[in-house]
Amino acid sequence: MSTAQHLHRRRYTLLELMIVLAILAGVMAIAWPRLSRRSDRARLQDSALQLKAELAEARQAAVSGGYPLRLFYVPGTSQYAVGTRPPDHFNSTINDSFAGSSPEDQGGLANGSMTFGRSGRNDTGGNGTRGNGTFRDQPLTQSTGDPGDRFSDRAGWVDPRTRPPALRYLSDDVVFVDPGRQLTNLDATNVRFDVSQRDDTGPATMEIGAGQPDSVALSHWQELVVFYPNGRANSANFQLEDPSSRSGYRIKVQVRGLTGATTMEVVQPPPPDEMKDPNAATENKSLVGNRAVNNMERNAVSASGNPSNNFNRASEPVR
Repeated sequence: MSTAQHLHRRRYTLLELMIVLAILAGVMAIAWPRLSRRSDRARLQDSALQLKAELAEARQAAVSGGYPLRLFYVPGTSQYAVGTRPPDHFNSTINDSFAGSSPEDQGGLANGSMTFGRSGRNDTGGNGTRGNGTFRDQPLTQSTGDPGDRFSDRAGWVDPRTRPPALRYLSDDVVFVDPGRQLTNLDATNVRFDVSQRDDTGPATMEIGAGQPDSVALSHWQELVVFYPNGRANSANFQLEDPSSRSGYRIKVQVRGLTGATTMEVVQPPPPDEMKDPNAATENKSLVGNRAVNNMERNAVSASGNPSNNFNRASEPVR
């Protein structure tokens, strides 16, 4: 190729580049909503799979440990915990136990963990004691034989049934749907906590700065699922959602009581008119039902009329 031909080779103009960019922008504007919906579903499914794995481990720990394990959560947030008692139980116990104790005992709570009995005095003894409370100066070691250690921040030196559960979070801004806001076509979970099963005998333990909720009211912790040592659980249905998503997709998680198995499925969002006006869905269903009944009546009348006409024609005498 000569130098003259190289200089006179046709190049793209600014107008052509702007047209190509406009076409690409239009394609992205059309495809982006679908891509974002798929991304929202992927985030929800990842969080649901994470929670499903946690529930499976909790069931196995309940069977191996021989005591029930419970899943506690705060509706409308991503916070949950797995343990024998909710986090607020340990906070209320420590406040009641240290009422009337000396300032030296209360000062030991600033930077560490303390174990004390119902009277607020030392019930265990051993090394590393300060005042009347048991203060752990030595570093804590992980326990190897306790299956419940998976659900605690500190392990190896106290009974897991007297240890506050570790605070956990769902990933990617996914939250638990409040039972009052669940979709109408699903059964809302009856969340409750049976205080009759609490065992207040024995020492209570609290770990300062380890998994304690700061921004959540402690009275909002609610029991969702209970796994029993025989492998069963209480039946529960709950939903997960991403409030920042516009797709409206939710993940329904179901725990079967007989086997303790966990299943999940994607819940489709309702039509836009039903989301704006809840009565629209009832009206539409009634209209569809009325139309179906009218069609059935017409079909029945036409079907019943034709045989009678044929019978009358057949019964007429032949002339």
